[in-house]
Amino acid sequence: MNRRTLVTSVATVGTTAVAGCSGFLDGNETGETTNDPATPVFSTADASDRERSQPEQVDHEHLVVLKNQAESPREVRLTVFDRRRGVQAYLLQSTYEPGFDDAVYDVEHADPTGIQSYEVRIEVDDETASTVLWTNQCYGDATLTVTADGDVTATVDTC
Repeated sequence: MNRRTLVTSVATVGTTAVAGCSGFLDGNETGETTNDPATPVFSTADASDRERSQPEQVDHEHLVVLKNQAESPREVRLTVFDRRRGVQAYLLQSTYEPGFDDAVYDVEHADPTGIQSYEVRIEVDDETASTVLWTNQCYGDATLTVTADGDVTATVDTC
């Protein structure tokens, strides 16, 4: 009988310890965050907040490249959001001619410190796409594209 009590006690303590490490005992069991309604909500759906297991080197120079493959000029809104500081680092709204393919921003201008993440978003008409870019050597440039059929895509080169 004492052995069962001991095993039950150890299992309870172990479960409580693991729950504490996973953040479920910090009062925010849902893991949700609250945002000011005036602040745009930027996604973390790509699991970019995951812990890194390998050493990484800082690399702040990452270009944001815009391409317009549509057959007509397109009004584009581009946003770079600094996820660490919770602020918009860059906003560009302009009309781009067909065939436009050039860098429009360098994340280095946002004055990143260490390795941090930026969400890069493109909005054209009712279409929106975004990607997350980290300031390390394993991430390359972000490419935001208006496709020939009018869709928008956002990709980032990774190693």
